[in-house]
Amino acid sequence: MKLLELKIENYGIYADRSIQLNDSGFQVIYGPNEAGKSTLLQLIRELLFGFAHQNPYDLKNHSGKLAAIARCQLRDGNVIKFRRQKGRTGTVNGEFEGSLDTFDDIGLRNILGAANADLYKHVFGFSLKELESGEQSLKDANLNEAMFGSGLGGLANFQSVQQTIQKQQKELFSKRASKPVINKLLTEIQTQKNEIRELSVKPRDYEQLNGSLAQKELEGDRLRERVEAVSAKKRRLGRLETALDKWTELRALREQLQQLGSHEDFPVNGIELFQQCTERLDELNRKLADYQRELDKIEARQTTLKSDPAIMAEAARIRQLLPEVGRIRGFLQRIPEQQERQSRLASEVQRQIAELNSDWTADQLKGFLDGRIKREVVSGLAQEVQSLNESEAALSAQRPDLERRIAAAQQRLREIDEANTMPAIEEFMQQADGFLEQREQVSLCDSQLTELSHQLQAMMPRLAGPLEIPMGEPTVDDTTDFAQLVSGLAQLPLPLAATIAEFRDRLDQAEAQLSTASESRDQLQTEIDALQQQLDQMQSDQSIPDRSELEAARELRNTTWHNIRTAFVDGDRDALAQHQPKDAASAFEHQVADADEIADQRQALAEEVARREQLTARLVQSRQQMSRLESDVVELQQKRDDCWAAWRDIWASSNIEPLSVREMQDWHALYESFREKAIDLQQCVDAKTRHLDKSQAFEQQLLRAFPTKDLDIDSAMAAAKLKLAEFREHENERKQHVKELPDLEARLKSLNNQLCEVTLQRGEWSSRWEQALGDLGFPTHWDPQLVTKMLNDFADFQQKHVESESLRESIEQMQTDVDEFSSSVLEVCRAVANDLVEFPVTDIVEDLDERLQSAKDGEKEAAHIAERSGDIARDHRAVESDRDQCQEQLAALFSSVGVDSDDEFLRMAREVEQHRGLIQTIENLQREISVIRGNESEAEFVAELDSMNADRVHSERLRLEEESKDLEDKYRKALGEAGTLRHRIESMNGDSQAAATALQLESSYAKLGSAVDRWAPLVLTQALMARALQRFEQEHQPELLHEVSRLLKKMTLGRYVGLHRKLDDVGTLLIEQHDGSFKEPSELSTGTREQLYLAIRLAFVSKYCHESEPLPIVMDDVLVNFDEERVRSTLETLLEFSRDVQILFLTCHQHMVEMAAELEPTSAAILLAPGRSDPGKINEREVPRQPIIRVDSKATTQPNAKRREEPAVEKEASETQSLLFPDQ
Repeated sequence: MKLLELKIENYGIYADRSIQLNDSGFQVIYGPNEAGKSTLLQLIRELLFGFAHQNPYDLKNHSGKLAAIARCQLRDGNVIKFRRQKGRTGTVNGEFEGSLDTFDDIGLRNILGAANADLYKHVFGFSLKELESGEQSLKDANLNEAMFGSGLGGLANFQSVQQTIQKQQKELFSKRASKPVINKLLTEIQTQKNEIRELSVKPRDYEQLNGSLAQKELEGDRLRERVEAVSAKKRRLGRLETALDKWTELRALREQLQQLGSHEDFPVNGIELFQQCTERLDELNRKLADYQRELDKIEARQTTLKSDPAIMAEAARIRQLLPEVGRIRGFLQRIPEQQERQSRLASEVQRQIAELNSDWTADQLKGFLDGRIKREVVSGLAQEVQSLNESEAALSAQRPDLERRIAAAQQRLREIDEANTMPAIEEFMQQADGFLEQREQVSLCDSQLTELSHQLQAMMPRLAGPLEIPMGEPTVDDTTDFAQLVSGLAQLPLPLAATIAEFRDRLDQAEAQLSTASESRDQLQTEIDALQQQLDQMQSDQSIPDRSELEAARELRNTTWHNIRTAFVDGDRDALAQHQPKDAASAFEHQVADADEIADQRQALAEEVARREQLTARLVQSRQQMSRLESDVVELQQKRDDCWAAWRDIWASSNIEPLSVREMQDWHALYESFREKAIDLQQCVDAKTRHLDKSQAFEQQLLRAFPTKDLDIDSAMAAAKLKLAEFREHENERKQHVKELPDLEARLKSLNNQLCEVTLQRGEWSSRWEQALGDLGFPTHWDPQLVTKMLNDFADFQQKHVESESLRESIEQMQTDVDEFSSSVLEVCRAVANDLVEFPVTDIVEDLDERLQSAKDGEKEAAHIAERSGDIARDHRAVESDRDQCQEQLAALFSSVGVDSDDEFLRMAREVEQHRGLIQTIENLQREISVIRGNESEAEFVAELDSMNADRVHSERLRLEEESKDLEDKYRKALGEAGTLRHRIESMNGDSQAAATALQLESSYAKLGSAVDRWAPLVLTQALMARALQRFEQEHQPELLHEVSRLLKKMTLGRYVGLHRKLDDVGTLLIEQHDGSFKEPSELSTGTREQLYLAIRLAFVSKYCHESEPLPIVMDDVLVNFDEERVRSTLETLLEFSRDVQILFLTCHQHMVEMAAELEPTSAAILLAPGRSDPGKINEREVPRQPIIRVDSKATTQPNAKRREEPAVEKEASETQSLLFPDQ
């Protein structure tokens, strides 16, 4: 898209402004401070993507909404024109020129493609402030961040987001620190779990306290029911008390209603009908009075009107005379003047006759004047001899110069023929341009070979880590051998960059998994050691019977009991033979005692037993988990080793011992650059060989052309050029003289013939001159000068004589017209206005016209008055009819209610209104009582109201309040006693501390969950940003690096030639110099860093515009920190860039305008000054040395108003990146 024209209706300081842009692609817009450059930048942003609702450029001293019109040319050649205004809907109206297609806001967004306001602000439209911010951010950025963040228009914002996320993440959790929130919570949770584990429940006898608690709770429930019953009585009594007053009022109103008459025959809208009729009658009576007054005025006016039939009869003649008044008045003024002039001219003619010849009479002179043919002959002869004299003088002056030029040309031709040159040199030297071009190409190849050799030599030590490379300083003589060496190194079969990236991800994942498994194993081993230590400590502190001992004792007891039962109950004598009854009973008794004793011991130490069993179970479980973790660690180690083996295998075919994946990734990128330069080196060697072969043949031929001289190739070339120049100069001069000489000789011959012809013409003229003088009666010896003077005097006499006669005839005609006009006027005057006869005729006609017009106006007014009188009479009758109808309606209303007068009707209406008001009040009271009654039976509620009085209700309410207060005190006391008992029970069961700790543990878990919820998105955001950087590096960075390197090289005049990444952990950005050395961004000057940042931005713009509709770039004074040489080179780069993308270059610096005009003379700058309502095109010479700020009535500004800063809007980098690279 290219902006062709802007029409700003209202925006900031602009109002009704028009800016016509050139179509070259690069437009300089010059203006001093406060001229509106920043406003213009913001206008273009909002014109494309919409005006902000709260807009600082919506000034109160402008009328109308923010609005502007743009005319643009799209990439496909179509031209669109659209207008945008501030608003919520319908803000854009546009059309395609040359067609009927239109579009709105959505259509414009489709035309702009994937771009939005943030993308345009951060990438396409930027100022010096943003450039300086980006330059500072480049100091600490690595290659990926520099390319990714700078291209998005906000490297500082991107780094700020990264730092903020890292800081917040470290504040929440760290593997090595203990103060972050999550670390503290994990420590607290572990402590609280240990406390709960150490607490045990001790059995106690709670029966007595539980019984007391049950009694108190039962007593509390009964008291609560009594309190609720009393409260219900109080609430019902309160409702009755509230409704009692309303019920009393309701009964009184019903009695009052019965005393009033109902007047059921009175219409519902009777009062409204009465008011309408009375108001309508008053209005109609006022109209009738107004019509009568107007009729009286019309009658009085008719008596004052007068008519004049006589003057109306002469209207046609008066209209005919009126246009002649001006002409006749002019005649009366001019007649005396012309009479005086005619008399003066006649006297002057008589005087001139006497001066010419006292013997001549007027009749003789008149006769001479009539001989016009003779006089014309004499005049023609005088002019003819003057022409002959001039021709003879001119021809005589040309002859010496022609003779001299002919002699000089002949002499020079003889000299040139004597100095004969070598003609064959022309054909030979036609091959010189090709030879010089070949030599220049050879020199260029040598320069490129030297530069490439040094660059490759500088790269080889950096490649020598994994690869064995023979080192040596290349020279010009061994360039071919060096090229062969480099070409061999560049043919290694290396894996792809995507394969290396895949291995990096696999190895990073394997290392991360192994590290996590190892940490889990070590942590679990620590827990196992701690559990074992606790078990050993418990065993050493107190001997506790093991569960196996208890089970063995019980098993022995059960076996003895089984034998006794079998022998004595079932009667198994075999079993009886084995056990004596006494021994069996005694043994069983002791066995029961032993089992009970072990059980008692374990019961007495129940807490310790439970803890030990719990620790034992945890220890078994942990050891099982340890076994699984050991297997996982071994498996992950094997997986990592397999991955490293595969990593080394992919490099085996190249005989390369690889370093780490990240180091080899950087090494691979360096090798690819090395391979490209190696290809360039071999191409330069081949090109130099071709150019040398082509130039050797010409060198041999050139040296043979000068066999007598011992010259080298450059001297021979100079001698041949000198000889060729001399030959060409002589040949051109000879051709010119050969061409001019015949023309000069022909011109000399023609000149001689013309002189002879003039001499013959002079003799013929003398004969005709003498004859003409004789015919006129003049002496034949008079010369033409004297005769001409006499003829001029005769002509003056003739002119005055003719003028005098013409004046006389004109006076006679005017007098005749005046007499005829006066006769006609007096005839009309005597017929219609004899009182005007004594006045001048012109005044009479004007007065008659005034009287005629007055008579016409009187007739028109009389007709109008008559018509108006008829209209008023009709309206008067219509109003009388309406009044009669209204009176009939009022009489019918009175008859319907049985009254005869207005007073009676109004009295009845007041009674009806009072009756209706009472009914409405009664209905309202009934509704209020119904609301108070609620769900109770209406009959019971009303009956109780009838039987109540206020004093009884008041005393009953006081009694219920005292009873309620007493019951509430007893209820609170019962609750307090029950709470005390419950607290004693809880404090006795030993669980209170555990419960408190459990609550604390739950709170800690909740805090931990909240902290993790905050920590997880931060980790995910870092991962997404890293993934975006990685994908950007793989898919877009190589292409952009090449474009940035090209732009930076051009802007820095070849001093900096490329961008690379340092082989370190962070991938530091390196800038390659022309000699192959490298610098980090912090080592560059401020101006160079700004050029680097600008190159990155332009590369991103080029990438975006290649895939989407190009948008115009707007730069606001971005080159002020560059020196003159860098400004020139950067402007050249911008001019080249503007062939594909339009650039609007805003500046307040004169030297930049002059330099841009020097580089692009066909593109005129635009002067943006407050004094101009329409910015104009200027050339660089039109830029004032000190621009004068002029006040523009259309460009309104607020006095003493500071420039408003553009609202800063920060967006996530990923949003803009997704717009630039939608495939991600």
